[in-house]
Amino acid sequence: MDILNFISWIKGGRIVTSVDATKTLIPVGLKDGRRDDDYLAGAITAQDFITQVAGVIPQGAQGPMGPQGVAGPVGPAGLNWQGAWSAAGTYVIDDAVGYGGASWFCIANVGPTATTPNSDPTKWALLASQGSPGAQGPQGIQGPQGPAGSGGGGSLPLGSAVGNTLYWNGAQWVANSSLSNNNGRIGIGTTNVVGQALKIAQTTVGGPTAGIRIDQGLVGGTTSIAMTNPNPNPVQFSMGTNAPNVNPIFDNSVYFNVVQSRLMKFSTAGIERLLIQGNGQVTVGATQALHADASFIIKNSNMELEEPDGGIILTSGGGFRFRLTVNDLGNLIILPA
Repeated sequence: MDILNFISWIKGGRIVTSVDATKTLIPVGLKDGRRDDDYLAGAITAQDFITQVAGVIPQGAQGPMGPQGVAGPVGPAGLNWQGAWSAAGTYVIDDAVGYGGASWFCIANVGPTATTPNSDPTKWALLASQGSPGAQGPQGIQGPQGPAGSGGGGSLPLGSAVGNTLYWNGAQWVANSSLSNNNGRIGIGTTNVVGQALKIAQTTVGGPTAGIRIDQGLVGGTTSIAMTNPNPNPVQFSMGTNAPNVNPIFDNSVYFNVVQSRLMKFSTAGIERLLIQGNGQVTVGATQALHADASFIIKNSNMELEEPDGGIILTSGGGFRFRLTVNDLGNLIILPA
């Protein structure tokens, strides 16, 4: 295409207002290097022409600000952060809360209620879930040593014997033998607990009395000590108005009770002195229903025999036994037993 044809197109009205910048060619005159006054016809795409011209033409001054445009449509409402979710809280639509490491926003008015956001999909929707735990960081450097604790020099005091326990004396921790725990064997006032599960000892003259006291703080209650064996056949010492397994006739009485029909024996020096059988029969020093090896004294009371035909048996110095009874006239009858 030469310049004359290009001019004729312009005159013919072949002018366009929009083109494809990558495909539309613009005619240009290329200077012939062989002659200073001669040019060769050529063409360049509109896109390349714009790029090259923009690189050599300086940017013009900024034009005046145009008029403000019309307001756009109103966007959706934002969320109102309410902090950590609370069962006592009241929430409305678009309130956002934190619960269980995640954030939730309200989609229907709710509360107060104990139902948590993750269990109430009709009132809450998940906003952001909790991320997975990150990798464990490296161990930090060791901190400085703290100050020593008061009263102990930074460590517990040493004991003086096996089983010593600690107690607070009002100023510091002290280890001594007032209470000993030697592998589950307990000593109070002593550390010599070999063979005993619990031992109480008075170690100083005029010191506290070695004993056990159990206080029942409830009116009408029962204080008791029960000793059992593997059978079990417990012996029970009870005090109170509701002692177990006994007839509570007298308030604040002491009950010696053997559960089930078992013997109750009282001995001294290894010799049986008193025996109470399960049926209530009493033996004193022998195997008779009631027999005394020594003097039998009753003061300020009466002795009554419910079976008068049995009488009283007396033994003479020579070993002869006689039965003493009384008839309906009050006469004493003595017969060989």
